[in-house]
Amino acid sequence: MRIGIDVSALAKRERTGVARYGVALLDALLPLAADHSFVLGCRLSRLRRARFRYAPRAANATRRWFVDVAPRLALGDLDVFHGLDARIPLRAPFPCVATLHDVGAVELDAIANSGFRKKKHDAFATLAREARRIICVSAATRDAFCQRYDVPRERFAVVHHGVDPRFRPADPATIDALRAKLGLPRAYVLFVGLLSTRKNLIPLVHAFESAAKDLRDTALVLAGGQGHGHAELDDAIARSAVHDRILRPGFIADADLPALYSGARVFVFPGLTEGFGMPMLEAMACGTPVLAHDAPVTTEVAADAAATVDARDAGAIAAALRRAATDDAWRARAVTAGHARAGSFTWEAAARATLDVYRAAAAE
Repeated sequence: MRIGIDVSALAKRERTGVARYGVALLDALLPLAADHSFVLGCRLSRLRRARFRYAPRAANATRRWFVDVAPRLALGDLDVFHGLDARIPLRAPFPCVATLHDVGAVELDAIANSGFRKKKHDAFATLAREARRIICVSAATRDAFCQRYDVPRERFAVVHHGVDPRFRPADPATIDALRAKLGLPRAYVLFVGLLSTRKNLIPLVHAFESAAKDLRDTALVLAGGQGHGHAELDDAIARSAVHDRILRPGFIADADLPALYSGARVFVFPGLTEGFGMPMLEAMACGTPVLAHDAPVTTEVAADAAATVDARDAGAIAAALRRAATDDAWRARAVTAGHARAGSFTWEAAARATLDVYRAAAAE
């Protein structure tokens, strides 16, 4: 097959979420599918980010610039086209596959501005109407999409993310070096992700303040760039009685993430709407217990390896944080279960399943 893949979302200085998914999938997919050729298309709207474009390490891939209105001019004839970020060209002249990561923007009004929500709704409506196959990163994401858009179930494929092998417990010296680099204490509660409304971080701030007296010499570390609604989070932290123990080191480079996870006392993932939850598995792979919002996607991805609470309830989060700090038996069980769970997700499996979707879309 000749396969086109939209890599526009990967052209970023700081790769998070979708961009990290795209890089990991392509790094596994291109060598696995050596008998196929790939055209990696980047939209001309990303021209200013040209230096951040994904650079394939396989000989069966070429890079092109393209525009939605005439994709064939740049990409040529394709057996299938894959939009990595829930976006495909309108009235495309070839079969299209798209990866749907979440439907948060149309689930909860508060997590994005109206312009962004409309943009997402329009993109989702196009997928429902025109995509030959929709890859969902979880069954929970598929079900949420089907509640809002009329699409036959046979057009969906659930393909879970993998966990890169570099996510494993870091040695003490590496953890200490990262602590020194970022100015972190020896004990900390960790969140990794965009500091935005959708991540539901204000109840976590309140919970940490409530539990702080029982978490002596422990900090709350909120690692990530700023997103929609971060001003409200800034205000909540400024008003907290323990604001000096709430640290925001900013975006963390991929190379530093394993040590950051490994050094945490517990990893907290309180988002109310998530598509998959890759940081949960990465933390588990690094030997860190996980506390997450009780949602269908948490059960699907983390199974019983994560402790769950209603993350809208600061009191419930605080109680769970106290347990994480004092119950060594629980921690030992969580570490063992988490390591086993994370080990069941691989990017090779994700790549093979994605290739199967291409074949089905091209053959239909």
